[in-house]
Amino acid sequence: MTEKMAASIDQMKVNSSSPELVTNVVLEAVTSKNPNLRYLAGKDVEKWMEQKKNMSDEQFFSMIKQSLG
Repeated sequence: MTEKMAASIDQMKVNSSSPELVTNVVLEAVTSKNPNLRYLAGKDVEKWMEQKKNMSDEQFFSMIKQSLG
């Protein structure tokens, strides 16, 4: 089980956003005069949110749980 989780985390790291991108999105959020409710930082999160549009919350959380092993 630990090996599956480690492999999943390694895969998430490969597909994750760079620290610089996340930093820029956070900076935009905290300095905006009209902040959004949510900010997406990177293609990985954008992909997840696009998938979520076609799922219930339960289905989405199940998908995330499965991806973590």
